[in-house]
Amino acid sequence: MRSLYLTGQFRDSGLAAGNAVYNRVMVIYDRAPAIASGAGAFPAIATVLSSYDNAGGITSTVLDHMNPNLSSRFMMLADIRLTAANDNRGAATTSPMEAAVIDYTEHQVKRYIKLRGLETQYISSTNPAAIGDITAGSLILVTFGNTAAANAPYNFVWTARLRYYD
Repeated sequence: MRSLYLTGQFRDSGLAAGNAVYNRVMVIYDRAPAIASGAGAFPAIATVLSSYDNAGGITSTVLDHMNPNLSSRFMMLADIRLTAANDNRGAATTSPMEAAVIDYTEHQVKRYIKLRGLETQYISSTNPAAIGDITAGSLILVTFGNTAAANAPYNFVWTARLRYYD
């Protein structure tokens, strides 16, 4: 692979909200996708990100670090963290002025990532190709947040251009 160019927008979707939303966009290079928790499957987010809580338990949240036990397998190529502020839509208000307050959030993201030296190998056995056809070196774009998708007051719109050597 040669390079990856991401352009995207993180913006208000118009749904009611009241809590801050923490989001993360990651580009991860998986050196050994065939050993995923089932050949031909994306790795679970808990496999990629993990940390220990105060009681010694393993957690996987939007704020966690890369799993140190699998640092030889995963390489973080980009880690974009976006936070959306609270707004008052849908919340109980005490005055007409407070009801009119809306914090509109929009982040523009452009990221160019050099991929020189990162190889991908695949054996195409299906049409169309599937993740299970990659035998080494998969490139994964992950979006991850602290709010369930159905309740999310914000959304992502992304495009990616991958340049590669054949």
